[in-house]
Amino acid sequence: MVNRRHPKRSIASQEKLPVWPRVQSVRKPTSVLEKTEKFLENDNNGSSRDLCLADYTAIVDAHEHDFFVQRSGCCSELLLAAFVRYTHVLELQRETKLPPLRIRIPGVRTDSSTPEMRRCRLLCEQTQSIRHLSVHVGNAEPTELQLGFDESYEVIINASGAVLHAMNEWGALRGIETFVQMLQWDGEKTVLCGLPLVVKDAPVFAWRGLLLDTARHFMPVGAVILPLLDAMAAMKLNTLHWHLVDAQAFPFRSESSPKLSEGAMHPSLSYSAADLHTVVAEARRRAIRVVVEVDVPGHAASWGIGYPELVVSCPERVAADEKGVEHGVDKLGLAPLGAAADAAHAVLAALLTELTESFPDSYFHLGGDEVDGDCWLRSPAVAAWAAAQPGGVYGPWKERLQADFTARAVRHLLELGRKPVLWDESLEVSRYMPADVREAITVDAWRDWMRHDYGGGSGERWP
Repeated sequence: MVNRRHPKRSIASQEKLPVWPRVQSVRKPTSVLEKTEKFLENDNNGSSRDLCLADYTAIVDAHEHDFFVQRSGCCSELLLAAFVRYTHVLELQRETKLPPLRIRIPGVRTDSSTPEMRRCRLLCEQTQSIRHLSVHVGNAEPTELQLGFDESYEVIINASGAVLHAMNEWGALRGIETFVQMLQWDGEKTVLCGLPLVVKDAPVFAWRGLLLDTARHFMPVGAVILPLLDAMAAMKLNTLHWHLVDAQAFPFRSESSPKLSEGAMHPSLSYSAADLHTVVAEARRRAIRVVVEVDVPGHAASWGIGYPELVVSCPERVAADEKGVEHGVDKLGLAPLGAAADAAHAVLAALLTELTESFPDSYFHLGGDEVDGDCWLRSPAVAAWAAAQPGGVYGPWKERLQADFTARAVRHLLELGRKPVLWDESLEVSRYMPADVREAITVDAWRDWMRHDYGGGSGERWP
């Protein structure tokens, strides 16, 4: 799970261990490593038995239903589900008659076999059969799945068998994934090459995420989102940032405000609370947190389909967008002043309360990006308020209004025991927020200016 930049290496040397992401530590006897380097230098020409790369290859009896065995620790139900899932993965692997193949590149490699398969063919002997992966979990009680949870593990494979050690259930899941990725199908049997082997791993980054936008593109739970979780687990990603709703659609059937789902692209393209619970539960089984996002006060056009009184309408502003109305619709925002704002906050507060019941993660994303001041000015109340501020409509009135709106939403989240996350526009409005609100916010950066030219044109780069 280490994500570091490595010096330039040959194509072959990048393929030493068929595990992704690259693990932190892989240990072999010195004699084996020397032979491996020799083999990699002769990547296309090595064919003699002098280039045996390891003491032995193991044939893995992974077809046994009890191949994965938990020997100690907590969370047997969670791990049993993982055992069933990974047994199915290995069964799918065996259904093909061919081993994994790779492209041939003139002048680089002429063999379509993977490096592991070629190493297995060069081994002097195949002496071991692995019948079980013994899983040892250190914790006797379940560990909370929150930011910073321990994902470390160690896999030891030698003449005594295959053993996985992890401090908790989440590290055990990561270790099982690594072990399964190391197994190779040679067309007839499952093998594990280059033994003995010790793999030790732990993440460098605590938040390794993928953002899923289901407002612009509806994703069915069973057909898309659940398979996506399997792909995330394979890559050892641990956070699904679910951008649930946006200007283009509101695909959630809220019980607190039922008309919100009128903003879905079609009544059939929406999620129930049960759908949310299913995704969160299946993500948890794969050691993946789910952080939901409800983007406010901008990007709120879909709210106005069922509750038009909640948004400021600006059709001319939308139609004038150079990228078309599908993009221009992003400019509609929730009303920031008066009775309309109070109504918007009442709906928002009820929605946040409802969603925190489905999403147990301590972080909750409130968006806060691309709030369009020109659209807000179409509201007579906003225009009058802005004109009365220092600098009038040319002053920082929009930042002040956005700060006030966001502060109310943040305080409600804090009352619900959640940590608010906002896009980096919050840095532009935070000076107008109360200190307690400002200090409670976690900033999620998405714009290039933070990377290229942070510091008002000084050229200083964001660290």
